[in-house]
Amino acid sequence: MKIKKNSLKKVTILLLIIVIILISFVGVYEKQLNKMVNTLPEYKFGMDFSDIREVRLNVREDTVTKYYDENGNEVDMPDDESESTNITSKEVPVNSEEKLTAENFAKTKKILEDRLDALYIEEYQIRQDENGYIVVELPENDDTDFYVETLMFMGKFEIKDSETNEVLLDNSNISDAFATTYSSDGKNMAAYLIINFDQEGKQKFEDITKTYIATTDEEGNETKKVVTVSIDDQTIASTYFGKTMSNGQLQLKLGSETTSSDTLLTYYRETLMIANSIRYGQLPIEYTVENQEVLLSTVRQDVVQVLWIIGAVLIVILVAYLIIRFNKGLLIGISWIGFIGMFLLLIRYSNSVITINSIVGMVVICIYQYVFLNAVLSNKQNRSFKEILAKYSIYAIPLYIIAVIFTFASKLAVNSFGMALFWGSAIMAVYNLLITKNLIDEK
Repeated sequence: MKIKKNSLKKVTILLLIIVIILISFVGVYEKQLNKMVNTLPEYKFGMDFSDIREVRLNVREDTVTKYYDENGNEVDMPDDESESTNITSKEVPVNSEEKLTAENFAKTKKILEDRLDALYIEEYQIRQDENGYIVVELPENDDTDFYVETLMFMGKFEIKDSETNEVLLDNSNISDAFATTYSSDGKNMAAYLIINFDQEGKQKFEDITKTYIATTDEEGNETKKVVTVSIDDQTIASTYFGKTMSNGQLQLKLGSETTSSDTLLTYYRETLMIANSIRYGQLPIEYTVENQEVLLSTVRQDVVQVLWIIGAVLIVILVAYLIIRFNKGLLIGISWIGFIGMFLLLIRYSNSVITINSIVGMVVICIYQYVFLNAVLSNKQNRSFKEILAKYSIYAIPLYIIAVIFTFASKLAVNSFGMALFWGSAIMAVYNLLITKNLIDEK
């Protein structure tokens, strides 16, 4: 009776493993319209296996026309001929020779990296040569245009008198900037640009809120003294203040209030681009997009197929060795393939990104599981399954440590390797206790 019970248990476990293998390697299909579609989540691939947008940025070499009064002070372009008296014009390079230094090139690259990091882009590459030429590689998806636009902001922030164009506050007075959303009535939402000023800017801003206000004379005529807020010389707001603000924080609503989540997302993204361009500083050198090109993945599809074939052949060879070498090699071989299938399912459902590094991590876990199973079959000292599992769990402590540390890394190349080790280590312990242990005898 006990033998029948054990046999039934093993058959059930084997059937479960076969189901796992079929689901993982074949899929679960359902009919959608006129075709069968796999309902399992798609693998999420990194830049190694997906298309890349290569954006080439070059230092601007063109000139702009600037106007000067009789004292040599820069002024705005005159509106008509009567105002052009004693006004001279001059063609000035966008980037003067004094700006084109190695220090400014490095600073520009650092600012662009900070902007991309602030958007939590999982993977990107940025290169710069000694002449300041920059190449940025980004994953090609629906957000790529947004990423590119973020790079092109100069980040020049100014609050000016709307009549005299006198600069009242600029980047040098800012300590931080960020974007947020807020609802004033609990229904409509709006995107806000929040700018915090440093100690000096805080005092200047307070003086501005006292000066630029609406006043009414004795006859009831209202006069408004207005400031303009601009980014890269483009006005984003014209306003006056109704009360003195001493907290050193400027809040600007960009876009209108809305109940549409899609519209709100559009406003928020625009606000986020502006906030990041201010937060990480103004670019010391102005760039232009020289070219954008979508490149095929560095690891082409035919190479991926070859890797799958090589992996399948190695699995067959290693399982064949177990079958030939050990009496229970077939059971353990099926268990190992089931482990690989379960591991791949977990990679799908955990939304882990597959990169070259993560594949290395997955191979490490699968080989370690194979070595453990080989030790179980080679059990010359007649140890219990739990003893062997405990022994190899101790051996795997360095893997656990690396997995935890690398999982929290910001760069995908490192993070993906850590995630593969983390999920593999987690499933290895559970799978061996629930599946492998019950598939074979204790000894």
